Order: sequence, then structure tokens, then C-alpha cells
Amino acid sequence: MKSFPIINNEELLNCFNRLNELYINDKRKILEAAEIATIGQINQLTISADSIENQITIIKNRIKRTADRSGQNLLIRIIEELFTALLANGAIGVSSINFIDNSFFSLADNSKIQYNQSNKWFWIWQISVEGNELEINIGLRDKTYTPSVIVPDYVLQYIQQGIIAFNYNRNAAALALMSIALEGTLKDILDSPAYFNRYGTPTQANYEIKNMNIFPETNGFRIEFPQPMPTLHSLYLPNNGGPTHHTVRVKRLIKRGIPFIEIRDVNEILDFWSSDTVVNPSVMRINGLGTAIDIARNHARILSPVDLPLDLDEIIQSIRNKLIHLSGVNLAQQVTTDAGLITLEDFIKDKNKVSDTVFSIGETINNLYTKLMNGTL
Repeated sequence: MKSFPIINNEELLNCFNRLNELYINDKRKILEAAEIATIGQINQLTISADSIENQITIIKNRIKRTADRSGQNLLIRIIEELFTALLANGAIGVSSINFIDNSFFSLADNSKIQYNQSNKWFWIWQISVEGNELEINIGLRDKTYTPSVIVPDYVLQYIQQGIIAFNYNRNAAALALMSIALEGTLKDILDSPAYFNRYGTPTQANYEIKNMNIFPETNGFRIEFPQPMPTLHSLYLPNNGGPTHHTVRVKRLIKRGIPFIEIRDVNEILDFWSSDTVVNPSVMRINGLGTAIDIARNHARILSPVDLPLDLDEIIQSIRNKLIHLSGVNLAQQVTTDAGLITLEDFIKDKNKVSDTVFSIGETINNLYTKLMNGTL
């Protein structure tokens, strides 16, 4: 239960008292749940001949214990066992709806820990933008699985702080923190045995190198390929009235002190100018958010547009790179949105765009960890 935040004693007792009131006509069910919840523990709670009220008080005192979150963990287990028993055998005057309505903890940051009808615990945040209320639900625990943790604590910390930052209008911090949480999630998924067992090691193709002869001429350069290419150059000859040339973009690069020329916008000439023969597939290393998204989207397709809309890929990667390494110059960089190009600074100022991104990342993280836990990745 390490994924749960620390819940203060007052709130734990408020929840326990609500359940006592709910089970006013069937309090023995609470004793039975506490007994089951502590099976195997050194100080197991056992139903005795003492009065029910005295035994309830003993449970309440155990819930007050803060060392190792033992009291908090006890109440969480009691709630889970109570609900299991309620669905199986019922309880006098208690419905499943009433039970769920009373099984929550309110936190100081106005978020809430809520148990639900599916036997899961969720951490719930509300974000509000121009009168529109959005609810972000992040799974904490599902006791029907081992391990029972849904989203781990080290990711939850970034989500929590990201949402707090958003609610305090610190949009840049919110986006940066949420992008870190997403990167951590994707790395966890892609490093998991469940991923490797099903999809194998992600690889990328390394293609063979071909020679290109360059002949200087009076008006420029002539290029010839002495070795065969996938498509004959004659098939690229223009039709009457068609374009007489194709424009590409060329950029000089220096990698490890060695100069390279990068050619962009080459889709039309790819099979005329380069080989399609793979000589050595190489393992793709997850060295950043961009690579993680690429592998998740295109290798195993575990990150679908339903999980995370495609138009957010570039935005999230720009946020991750530009905001983590923040500068005024980076804020002036442009990102592509569904409304066109805008600067990162203008994107950050748009509360609606930021809320959409925060919400989508939160939903994606929850969906991916849930799939990892229940074996549906």
C-alpha cells in the first residue's frame, strides 16, 4: 500500500466513524472484516466475548497508529473485506451504493482517495477551467491482483505536484511534472517482462550504405548511383507538364566531431536514392520521452490514440525538452497544435490547452499501469 499518500488520523477516524454509523444495525460485520484483514499479522484481531462496542474501540485505537502507516493500512483492508462480505452476504441496512459513498478520505490538497464498486482505490483530483470541471482518476490499488499496486508512488508524486501546480496557475511546472510522470510510465511499461514476453525487444532497421558519385559540372553537380536501387530512376521521370524537379532540405550536422549532411523531405525519392536492405537491426534504447513514445506507438502499438491523442505527441515532447531545460529562447520555440503553430509560451498561457494535456497524460498513465497490472497490455 506504499502508493497511498499519508492520510492524517482525523480523516481515518472520520471514515471509520461513518462506517460505524452505516453498520449501526450490524456492527459484528466490522469485527469480522477486521479479523480477516489482520490474518497472518503478529497482533491479529480476533473476535472475543467482550462487547461489540469495546472491540470496536480496540479497532479504532489500532487505526490511530501511525508507525509504518499500520493504522491507515488496517482501515484500507477493513474496508476491502467489508465490501467483499457485503456483496457476498449483505448487511442489515447497508447497500453497496451507501457503502461506496462513505468509503473515502479527503486530503489537504482538496483531492480524495475513493474506493469504488470494482474493488479499486483511486486518487481523485478536480481541475476547473472556465466553468468546466474535469476529474482525474489515478488508480492506487486493486487487491484482486498481485502485486496490487496500480500506479507506483514515484510516479504519483509527479502527478500530484503537477496537478497542484496547475490549480495554482503554474502551468509550465504542471506540464513539466506531468511529462516526467509520462516518461517514467512508458519506461516502466517498456522495461516490464509483460512487454518483452509479448512484443520482444524493440529494434530499428539499419540499412546498407550505397555509393553515390558526384560529378562537378559547369552549372552545378550531376549525381549517379553506380549500384542498383529499389526503384529505377526512369520511373521518376516527369510527365509532360509535370514538375521538373523536387526540392529537399539539407542541413549540416556534426556528430562526435565528424561532419554529416542530413537530407529532409525525401519521401518522393527514398527508393530512388537509398537501399531498402536491412543489414543489422539494432536494439532501440529508451533514452528519452520521444523514443519511449515512438516505441510505444509504433513498435507494439500499446499507446493508441485512444490513450493519448496523436496531436499531443509533439507538444508533450517539446514540453519535456524545452521546459526541463528552461530558458527564454526555449519558450519562443513553436509547437504544432490542432489550431496551427504557436509558441510554447503562448501554449503555456492557454489554460484550456494545458488542462487538456494534463488530463490526457493522467488518463494515459492510469490506463497503461492498469493494463500492466491486469495482464491486458
